[in-house]
Amino acid sequence: MKTDREAAEIEAIKAIVPCMKKKGWRTELASVAKRIDPSLFPTIDAALASATASLPRELDRTSDLTAIKRVNEEIIYTIKTRSDFQSDADTLRRLYDSNPVAARASALNAMKKTLCLPQPNRFLTTGFTMVYETFDARGLLSTQKLVAADC
Repeated sequence: MKTDREAAEIEAIKAIVPCMKKKGWRTELASVAKRIDPSLFPTIDAALASATASLPRELDRTSDLTAIKRVNEEIIYTIKTRSDFQSDADTLRRLYDSNPVAARASALNAMKKTLCLPQPNRFLTTGFTMVYETFDARGLLSTQKLVAADC
């Protein structure tokens, strides 16, 4: 049974969360975070090792997927921008510098198109956080995270 204070806190959170989402914030209540059964890790690690063996793989005209790994409860995709498209990466880097909220929102929408549609990725539904780490010739360009609640 919840106390009056806990119930009031939950109501306040319910009122604030939609406003935060409009601003590009992602929220998650820690008490409802899904824990992943550690006995699944060896199977998942084996599947990721198998997938990594076929890399690098072209993602789009500008970038390649170069690595996939699991770190705790995150599945990390490493994406490398091709040197031919460094000018595009520079433009993106300037966007992150000038308007990081818009840049993150754009990147999150791209992740959703890949990982949420038509059905959420099986790692997301299992409870993993999906992470895209994008690199260019200058180093780390961006890190984006997506959880099932974002879908």
